[in-house]
Amino acid sequence: LEWSEVLYGVQWTLSKTWPQQFSDVFCATSMAANVAKEIMNKFIMDGGKVYTHGVRYVWELVTEYISRNGLNINDFDYIVPHQANKRMLDEIWNKLDYNNDNILKTLHENGNTGAASPLLTLSKYSDKFKQGDRILLFSLWSWFTVTLIDYICWDEFK
Repeated sequence: LEWSEVLYGVQWTLSKTWPQQFSDVFCATSMAANVAKEIMNKFIMDGGKVYTHGVRYVWELVTEYISRNGLNINDFDYIVPHQANKRMLDEIWNKLDYNNDNILKTLHENGNTGAASPLLTLSKYSDKFKQGDRILLFSLWSWFTVTLIDYICWDEFK
């Protein structure tokens, strides 16, 4: 966790991993011990658990961040999320109680682009941002790691 004294740009970054859930996402490789040959070199995932944990962990990290820094979710002009599926996004927003109009989405255009979705969304909406806009970006990565970036825009967003 690092603080920036700069008025604009990245204010904070925060990343957290929940290793106790690793067994719900497993990549079977030749390096993995005791793996049957029929599942060798495959990515195995319990989708229901990944969904449940993903919603919970994103919500936990965002609420931890805003609480720790004396913020409110509505202090952010825009939120740019990881966009795995609409149902997951809707559940997170309902838990956060945030104005849905300021959640920038590209899922309907790009589909699930994984952890790259916040950056693709920033690029698409870059002409929308003005100096001083505060943007919260977050992404859920493999192995239940959530990364959050608090960003304040310069004169022009590039």
